[in-house]
Amino acid sequence: MKEEIKWFEEMTQYLFKEYKSLFLKKVVGYEKGSIKKIALLRNQYLDYDDDDNDYIVVDYSLGIYSKDQMQVLKNKIDESSNSYVLEDVKDLWGPPLLNAAWEKSYDYSTDFEMFQHCTVLASIAQKLLEDTEIKPYVMKKTSVFIKSFGDFNEECMLPMYKGTIPETKIRKKVIADFVTTDENKKLLLSLWNKEITEPGKTLFKKIGINPLPNYPSKSDISKELFKARHILVKKEEDGESKEVRNKAAIASLEPYLEDIKPYTGKKSKKITEAIKEHESACNYLGLWYKGLKDYDHAEKWWKLCYQILPTEAGALNLCLIYKNNKPNYPEFLKICEYLTSIYNKLSSYSQMYAWEYLATAYVLNEEIEKASNTFKTLIKDNPDEEISYYKSLANKALDKLFEQKEKDEKLKNKLLNVFESQK
Repeated sequence: MKEEIKWFEEMTQYLFKEYKSLFLKKVVGYEKGSIKKIALLRNQYLDYDDDDNDYIVVDYSLGIYSKDQMQVLKNKIDESSNSYVLEDVKDLWGPPLLNAAWEKSYDYSTDFEMFQHCTVLASIAQKLLEDTEIKPYVMKKTSVFIKSFGDFNEECMLPMYKGTIPETKIRKKVIADFVTTDENKKLLLSLWNKEITEPGKTLFKKIGINPLPNYPSKSDISKELFKARHILVKKEEDGESKEVRNKAAIASLEPYLEDIKPYTGKKSKKITEAIKEHESACNYLGLWYKGLKDYDHAEKWWKLCYQILPTEAGALNLCLIYKNNKPNYPEFLKICEYLTSIYNKLSSYSQMYAWEYLATAYVLNEEIEKASNTFKTLIKDNPDEEISYYKSLANKALDKLFEQKEKDEKLKNKLLNVFESQK
């Protein structure tokens, strides 16, 4: 018995025929050399600014074209012609009924809907570029743009899914329910994944597009962080111990954060907001682990904070780990020197402590001349602060240093003389 064709194959086959038919209709009556761009799917709508004034027509199109001949399209294709192919097959575009595992684990299915929409369009674009009947009409070095409704940042042409995605076994089950061929299963798993793997990269390369990185939004991260903090508060209200509270909050948030890699691409406003929230969530994990006196895991998450966004509090907490709980004075100094080198980019909270930490780090690394100069700068730049405050910082740093090596009165006096000369 012939195996049933599932949604991916059925949609791809059906829409490919529609797009191909539309393409060939568009070129009827035109000479091959004059066709510079053919729009296969055109959905136009007005975008609005903050004052509700329409200012731009955004054209979301699947097109095969040469960029320098865009004007030819406008001249050659009748704007009023019926080119809204998807209106004829709109029933195919809703998300399929998802299996029980998916529905039980997640409250919404918009990610999968976007994923399926973009993947089908990408697959059709590739088939069209390779079609023998269409090739004669496609100029060399053409590219394919696929744009779809949804959030995407400036440099990306294909929006991917957003937010939390289910664990691998659930994704495999969903795809198995709706895909027949092994080739397409590999493709879909590659695209609907923690990161795009080879089959997906190959597809994008062939059709000349870049995917939106699989990085969650600020609201996605905020929801998970709020959930973990709510658990913490609830456990406290129930009279649970600090250990129980911290472990429960960690268990809620850590699996989610484990799957998010630091963002390294070009940063839009939305991505920048998400990065800051990502750093904040990792910082909380570090704090909760420190509360358990699990300094190895606290170090792990604060190192990630430093990697994600070194301008925020997590980097300072990493400094404290290396100063107090897992002494690593060279690394402490290295981070402090970097933070002061980007001082103007630091959050106001980090600015409060960056130079003080650097002065302490110089003492712990026995760079007394640099420590002295840093304390002098602190005193000069903060005239309202009591000199005794900075002297206490120096004494504490010296005490910590002399816990590791024999006390050196000469070294101590050399540093403390700085404060006598400033009176």
